[in-house]
Amino acid sequence: MFFFKKRLFNDYAENIYFKEAKKTVKTSSYFNFLYLYQKYIKDYWCGFDIKKIDSKKVQDYYEYLSTLKNKNGENLSKSTINRGILGLFRTILNHAAIHGEIQPLLLRLKTPNNLKKENKTKIMAEKELEKLKSILKQPLSGAKYRNAKIFTILALYQGLRIGEICGLKWEDIDFKNKTISIKRTVNNVYDCEKKDSKLNISTPKTESSERIIPMLDFVAKKMSECFEICYQNAKMTYCDMKEFNKFYILAGKKPTTPRVVRSGFERLLAAYDIPYVKPHSLRHSFCTESINAGCATEAVSQILGHSNSAITLNVYNHLTSKKINDTIEILNRECSNA
Repeated sequence: MFFFKKRLFNDYAENIYFKEAKKTVKTSSYFNFLYLYQKYIKDYWCGFDIKKIDSKKVQDYYEYLSTLKNKNGENLSKSTINRGILGLFRTILNHAAIHGEIQPLLLRLKTPNNLKKENKTKIMAEKELEKLKSILKQPLSGAKYRNAKIFTILALYQGLRIGEICGLKWEDIDFKNKTISIKRTVNNVYDCEKKDSKLNISTPKTESSERIIPMLDFVAKKMSECFEICYQNAKMTYCDMKEFNKFYILAGKKPTTPRVVRSGFERLLAAYDIPYVKPHSLRHSFCTESINAGCATEAVSQILGHSNSAITLNVYNHLTSKKINDTIEILNRECSNA
């Protein structure tokens, strides 16, 4: 009779999967995976034989995750659970299957009822959006809210991610050819090993995220205005043009953090009595307005840095009720003329 050695899930995850992942994935991704594992996966599966995991047990785990709350007392989002926690959990199981620890596991999971009702990411209402756009047209001469306005312009009119904007240097802005080069991203990562948060500068999110995009005339005008103000300030510290071009747009010699940018954006909205939305919603608004205006989805996808246009449509396209009604009117006219 043969006895197979019991392999604990947490033993495999910590001593095999994460040791390999630390050498093969980006630093930011590694610490994000480690955080999700320690916070949402480790305790639940601790001491469990990885060979005995099946669809029923994973479904129970899915139901359990749907009941958890975030730091704001809200249920974890569907994206956090599906793409984050369960995505990592599946990756660990797949890794174990590839290395012969378990048989490949086909998981057919049913979405818990309280996750089915989740609303899509909230975008700014059209009235507030128009108000914000009028504010962004104002001169940048005053230092107050300047960085928040520049962030908002780049996110709303160019569709850039918050980490990409934090990573922009003046040398990435080509005023002559009106382009922006996305070469790096900045984020805060929590080092679970050292129990400390640190600033991480890395290459963009994916290969397609490293890109050069055309700059809108309005954006070029505001960036030029910001450049002149910032360079004049830098010259007072005996900084020459070559050195200044290496400066980060929102901070100077060292990059600012997404956390600081979010805080500045929140203060900007509050100062003008605009209801708060998450900064990432500006990117959603850019995509929605572009597609609703008739722009080619493939072009919008490349500007956003998506690997394919399906992601653009599935994740970011929020058709407004006005656009839907306009579409119905067009179809009605077509029918009446037929």
